[in-house]
Amino acid sequence: STPTVDGHNSTIANGTGKDLSITTTGSNDIVLAIIYMQTVGTHVSSVVAASGMPGGFTRRPGNTGRVEIWSGLAASPLNNVVVTATVGGSTQMSVALVGVNNVFCTASPFDVNASIPYVDTTSQSASYTTSNADDLLVYVCGNTGVFSSIANPAGWTALEYTNYGQADLRVSVLSVTATQSAL
Repeated sequence: STPTVDGHNSTIANGTGKDLSITTTGSNDIVLAIIYMQTVGTHVSSVVAASGMPGGFTRRPGNTGRVEIWSGLAASPLNNVVVTATVGGSTQMSVALVGVNNVFCTASPFDVNASIPYVDTTSQSASYTTSNADDLLVYVCGNTGVFSSIANPAGWTALEYTNYGQADLRVSVLSVTATQSAL
């Protein structure tokens, strides 16, 4: 079945870390922690849940620039569970959590297509090509400055938008039921 969003939340911070809570209703959800940092060269050192995620979070391969995506498995529903993202230096940051239910493989939740993650730091566009038929595409856009010109992609569901000074973050999703080519 197609993956669906099962809870989401976001917050902003200025410093070296931030706590944020998430509530989900499903079992075997993948929880994504999406962190955008204003300071170039700053990286996330850890993402930890207070409870409910015994395997912890792992950094998604292919992270580049100021955005990092981490994921963890919640075997049972989470009730206001606090997740802490810690970065390696003081920075303005935006943090979003997204619970995803019905992931095709909880041990390896990301589509294996070589074009993902797609990163574009100049033209403000994105292109997705997938290998799996049932995917939840996640659009993540960060910006250091005026963010009002970066709109939600047409047809996508907006989840979070922090609009925070020098660490703006937009997270949107699109469920697909067939493989995608240059979407």
